Amino acid sequence: MAVFGQAQKKLELKNTTLLFTCRSQPMADKKRKGFIAEEDKKWFDICLKTAIHKQVAEDFAEEMNEEPYFIDFLREPREVTGEEDEEESFESPRIYEQVARILYTPIGNALLVGVGGSGKQSLTKLASFIAGYRSFQITLSRSYNVSNFMDDLKYLYRQTGAKNLGTTFIFTDNDIKDEAFLEYMNNVLSSGEVGKKFHSRSLKFPGLISGCTMDWYTSWPRDALIAVAEHFMFRFTIVCSEPTKRQLVNVMGSIHDGVAKTCTDYFQRYRRQTHVTPKSYLSFLGGYQSIYHEKLMAFQNLANRMTTGLNKLVEATVSVDKLSKELVIKEKELEVANKKADKVLIEVTQSAQAAEKVKLSVQKVKDKAQAIVDNIAEEKGVAEAKLEAARPALEEAEAALQTIKAANIATVRKLAKPPHLIMRIMDCVLILFRKKMEQVVLDPERPCVKPSWSESLKLMSGAGFLIGLMQFNKDTINEETVELLEPYLRMEDYNMPSAKKVCGDVAGLAAWTRAMAIFYGINKEVLPLKANLVKQQARLASATEELNVAQAILDEKQSELDAVQALYTSAMKEKQISEWSLQGLPNDELSIQNGIIVTKASRYPLIIDPQGQGKSWIKKREVGKEFQLTSLNHKYFRAHLEDALSLGRALLIEDVGEELDPALDNVLEKNFIKSGRTFKVKVGDKEVDIMKGFYLYVTTKMPNPLYTPEISAKMSVIDFTVTMKGLEDQLLGRVIMTEKQELEAERTALIEDVTNNKRKMKELEDNLLHKLTSTQGSLVEDASLIEVLRVTKQTAAEVCEKLFVSADTEAKINEAREEFRPVASRGSILYFLITEMSMVNCMYQTSLKQFLGIFDLSMHNSTKTPVTHKRINFIIEYLTYAVFLYTCRGLYETHKFLFTLLLALKIDLHKKKVNHTEFEVLVKGGAALDLNAVEPKPCKWIADLTWLNLVRLSQLGHFSEILVQVATMEKLWKQWFERDAPEEELVPGGYSTSLDAFKLLLLVR
Repeated sequence: MAVFGQAQKKLELKNTTLLFTCRSQPMADKKRKGFIAEEDKKWFDICLKTAIHKQVAEDFAEEMNEEPYFIDFLREPREVTGEEDEEESFESPRIYEQVARILYTPIGNALLVGVGGSGKQSLTKLASFIAGYRSFQITLSRSYNVSNFMDDLKYLYRQTGAKNLGTTFIFTDNDIKDEAFLEYMNNVLSSGEVGKKFHSRSLKFPGLISGCTMDWYTSWPRDALIAVAEHFMFRFTIVCSEPTKRQLVNVMGSIHDGVAKTCTDYFQRYRRQTHVTPKSYLSFLGGYQSIYHEKLMAFQNLANRMTTGLNKLVEATVSVDKLSKELVIKEKELEVANKKADKVLIEVTQSAQAAEKVKLSVQKVKDKAQAIVDNIAEEKGVAEAKLEAARPALEEAEAALQTIKAANIATVRKLAKPPHLIMRIMDCVLILFRKKMEQVVLDPERPCVKPSWSESLKLMSGAGFLIGLMQFNKDTINEETVELLEPYLRMEDYNMPSAKKVCGDVAGLAAWTRAMAIFYGINKEVLPLKANLVKQQARLASATEELNVAQAILDEKQSELDAVQALYTSAMKEKQISEWSLQGLPNDELSIQNGIIVTKASRYPLIIDPQGQGKSWIKKREVGKEFQLTSLNHKYFRAHLEDALSLGRALLIEDVGEELDPALDNVLEKNFIKSGRTFKVKVGDKEVDIMKGFYLYVTTKMPNPLYTPEISAKMSVIDFTVTMKGLEDQLLGRVIMTEKQELEAERTALIEDVTNNKRKMKELEDNLLHKLTSTQGSLVEDASLIEVLRVTKQTAAEVCEKLFVSADTEAKINEAREEFRPVASRGSILYFLITEMSMVNCMYQTSLKQFLGIFDLSMHNSTKTPVTHKRINFIIEYLTYAVFLYTCRGLYETHKFLFTLLLALKIDLHKKKVNHTEFEVLVKGGAALDLNAVEPKPCKWIADLTWLNLVRLSQLGHFSEILVQVATMEKLWKQWFERDAPEEELVPGGYSTSLDAFKLLLLVR
């Protein structure tokens, strides 16, 4: 009985505790969830238990459950029989019951607090379904306003009040397009987001707090993450052992937990806000499964094809053995065939020889014509050289003729008794023109023939006398002509000076006649050459005609050969698909990771792209495809979105802000509705078909946007801000394009060639495996497959050789490019220093485009020299000074010294003259040290902060003894410390001579 009585008492106590808990727990739970900080919640629980212990009973406090749940939709758990499936769980749900309990409460309103993507909406919809309620949410658009919100509330009241339909109104912080919405919600709650916004709205609209039961949705602990991963991965096929799969599940939970902590550290260090939520984790798990399944199928397909191919090859080996035996029998038949083939070969050889004879005959004609051309050119050169000797005299004579005018000739004609020299000169002209002369009679006045003046007058009276002189055919002069001129030319007064004295008007004729005689002396050797030249030109014309006919035949054959070659080249040339580096994506590690996320992530990318490099890469990547570019402010944005969805195009929304158009929500969430064989998506209030090929890119120029957790959960937020290494590689390419343009062109061509060769190798492998797997019957009977095997083997050897040569060439090119890397490194350092100045003052903004302009100008204006290392130094010096001047021009005077100091330190850090620890000592000193945790200061005159700085300084190798030195040489250090300009004085302990400028700066600091 005693035992029974004790058991009965314990049962009564348990029922009483249960009843007490049932009545008190909802109120206590509501109070507990009104606290924000976890410490406050723990304090409340302690106070509650203490009060129950004192005011009710000691046993009550001990027997109360920590988190009891009282709901009416759970069944009694089944008993464990040992035959259940491994994945079956007997634990009671512990999440959505809280929302369900609130919904079952009269006027039950819940305020669910947590970052976006933590499951608030999903659990609410599940609890509403359990309760038999409908879910209602407003549908935002760009024009949605208070009036639309009132209409939605009226509709909600009609459904719940007039029609008595149980409805859960889900209202999120993203729906608060206007703060006035909360005034109406406050009224709704009174009558019936975490952070600053949440705090502000709580104060403005108290009904949100007093009219709701608060339910906090914190980040999932690591155990919960592992449990979720286990749930999703349990039935997913992974080719590994069970322990390995367990380790994978643990790693997945650890990864997400580690990323969440890293996000917090990232914000503390760089002030850039990022979010990872449970929704991000589920997306991560789904992405892993998708990529794993894709790769597994690819490997399995490859393995199957490889196995089938090997089996085919084994079959082929058996067939070859069989054919070898048959070959012995066929050898006799083959011998007969060989004889026939030899006969055919003789005929082919004869035909080839005949063709060769035609070719030789054509070449013979061509050589003959070329010999004539060479001979003509040689003789022409000799003639021109000889004629060149007479050119000065001819030019002098022609210049003299230019001085003779028609009036001068008329004056001479009018002379009643002209000077004797003039008459003799005209006799010479008559002789050259082969004109009639008077009978030869000795002149009574001079020892010469009497001049034929009357005939001279007739010649000069002709209208074309002067023109005849100018156009006189010098080739008509012969030896007889010169003999007739000789007596005249030998006379003492037959010269230019005498002619000018006696007959200045026509003195030029004297020089001209003498020049004609001189010219004949040279021309008589040239005339045979000219005659031969005419004959040779006739022969050349004939040979040229023959050559043209022969060349036409060759051109026809060559055109046929070119056509065949073009077809061959076209067949062998593959269509080029540029890789990321050729599309403009920087090849640093971060950029490559960004590229992988953009192309492989399960969510659409939102690219933070202040320099525009990501957008440029995407545009080049989509070249040749139907690609749509738009913006949220474009008047046809909705049409662009619908067209891209329905036509299966890529869509780039550029330059967004911190908020996105609500019309994109279903697209980003991929809430696609299956309709027959196609899918639809709701864009606003319109259903649009979504076709395969649609992909969405979103970019922003904002350098540090504050996106909500909801956006981070819907999209893959990727920071494409240029990195120091990425910019350095870009600047290096820019330098090489200016300084060694041919080198950069060769490098680009090499990258394309290597890419094409690797792709060709892959295509050869795929083609061979496809042929092997698709061949029906014996392999040896498929002539096309045997040809594919032969071509594959030959091409693979060629490609491997090309890749080997390319690797060697690439190494040499990179070695040559690396010479100019110091220029690119300095440029990258300068740019990032300029951008960091924006943290000093937000007005200090410099775009990458502006900087590149200065960079290019520095290469153009810096001193040129063929010596590479000197040229590099000239560019670096000019660039550094140009950037310094450009930046200082836009700085306040108080910040110019800071910029100059940072410039010097950045350069020295890069050159390893200053290490990062020393730089931190300069900036922070001993601010992070605790005065009570370090060695006590030996002197009172040393301030606490100064001592902490000295302790931190002593941790550097050069200053390891400074604390001891300060203590032992106190007077010297105090005197130095109290000087007005200690940096100009000798430092105790010999530091003045042992330290460089920077380390001395550390000591003074």
